[in-house]
Amino acid sequence: MSYHCHTTIEIGAPPTGRLTPFNVYVALSRSRGQDNIRLLRDFDEKLLMTHPCEYLRIEDERL
Repeated sequence: MSYHCHTTIEIGAPPTGRLTPFNVYVALSRSRGQDNIRLLRDFDEKLLMTHPCEYLRIEDERL
């Protein structure tokens, strides 16, 4: 028996605040691969190109 599981993801601002790269990571990490992800709407790709935390970015550079 063969079956596939798809993950449907809504990448939008949560009711409690603004959307962060951490929110997106958690949502996308629930899938078993990019071929199984279905997005409900487009989102700003810059969100994934921005470091999630300025403090961590500075610390990474320092190390």
